[in-house]
Amino acid sequence: MRQKSIADEKINQFETDAKQWIRDFCHPTIGNPNSVNQQEGMYLRTDVTPYMHVFAQHIPQFMRFLKQKGMVLRHFSASSIEKKNHQQIRLFLEE
Repeated sequence: MRQKSIADEKINQFETDAKQWIRDFCHPTIGNPNSVNQQEGMYLRTDVTPYMHVFAQHIPQFMRFLKQKGMVLRHFSASSIEKKNHQQIRLFLEE
């Protein structure tokens, strides 16, 4: 994501890996509860955050669109917005 340019194959691999990460995150518990053969799952589908959804479902689309325009994601950042949000929450909770 921070590279100056990115190949289509890398974008496709990123999309595949991101979607697999979500599937792994939502891996359910398999087997009978409290049995020796039970395989503990991770989280429920309802635990997927909006950030995770965007990461897996939309960022690859953005990467392809930006590549057509000769741009990459490294030109964009929400860190300043996130920092301002953090400061506002901290100030609000201090009072």
